[in-house]
Amino acid sequence: MTYRRDSDVVVPYGRVVPVTDVPTYEPPKNYWANKTSTKFAAWMVSHCGTYSRREWFVRDLVNYMPLDVFGRCGNKKCGRNLSIRTLGTFDQDECNAVTQEYMFYFAFENSICKDYVTEKFFLALTLDVIPVVFGGGDYEAVAPPNSYINALDFKTPKDLAVFLKLVANNETVYNKYMEWKDHYKVELGHPFSPMVCDLCSKLHDPSSYMPVKVTRSPAEKAGVVTRGQGRDSSGSYPDLHSWFVVGSACRRWWKGPYDYRDIKDYHNAHLAAAHRDDVDTLNV
Repeated sequence: MTYRRDSDVVVPYGRVVPVTDVPTYEPPKNYWANKTSTKFAAWMVSHCGTYSRREWFVRDLVNYMPLDVFGRCGNKKCGRNLSIRTLGTFDQDECNAVTQEYMFYFAFENSICKDYVTEKFFLALTLDVIPVVFGGGDYEAVAPPNSYINALDFKTPKDLAVFLKLVANNETVYNKYMEWKDHYKVELGHPFSPMVCDLCSKLHDPSSYMPVKVTRSPAEKAGVVTRGQGRDSSGSYPDLHSWFVVGSACRRWWKGPYDYRDIKDYHNAHLAAAHRDDVDTLNV
């Protein structure tokens, strides 16, 4: 039971589902009209040094665009730190109100790992703001179409800043990123009942021992290399470390021309080499 989409029981930090009772017609909402140039982008963060090196990316990015940083790593405050463990139990409304004033919200993950998309992204989707994501999840698979901007689709932080300014200055383009809200809704947190029911079903159904098949987008296939061995035909995981740790293909963003995509093969080759060393040690 993990957040990985190839888990036996998937436990996401949130999910997006289609709306079934869509109104026949409602005048389109102009989200752009409620924004101002003084509230460009916001980032709420409490961990200042991360494996993904998101802070390196931001350090370069702020040379080209304004960014208000809230929390321990910035000079602005709003309520308490957002966390899935305290979701709904503190003054979350204050932070939501602050976020909605901005054009963009940075949902930057502390790790760039396969399928790792946390509550910060799903929470941003519930607000009238465009999320800018930074992570290893297959966002095309878990998010509504045209609902976010992926920072790692850009070669440099400067390129991202230029694009965000173009979106912010174009009313039509900005509102296009909000059109999905008429067709989807966001559910926050771990869905406990479906999760437990899924677990019971797996335990009582021998056919569930078959390996989990996941369809991944071309964009994710280009950025993730899976080397971990998964579940075998008996329903066991011969090497759980290989499947979850090595198979998650976690990587970092690197400043300059050596960004995370350029070193992907190098990094994963070293992960695989380390894994082979572990196996050789066990076989001695």
